[in-house]
Amino acid sequence: MKNEKGNTSLLVFTNNFYPNNELLEEGDKIIIKDSKSRKVEYEVYDIYEVNYNDASFMTRDTEGRTEISIETGGSSDDKRLIICAKEM
Repeated sequence: MKNEKGNTSLLVFTNNFYPNNELLEEGDKIIIKDSKSRKVEYEVYDIYEVNYNDASFMTRDTEGRTEISIETGGSSDDKRLIICAKEM
């Protein structure tokens, strides 16, 4: 992960990345190491579900901020949970 301005989307097929995704709330922190082994802290600001074929979150306008979006399983097979966080 390069940690550049804009949105970096992380697709999580299993809950090994963070096994309690459904427990995350707005304001929670996520820490990820970037490609230079620097720890980068993000703050969750939005959590929502989309239909399985909706990828609009990947190209959202971050207004010049560095952000991540984590995509993982939703409440049913045709839903995906999207977690949006911005660099602190």
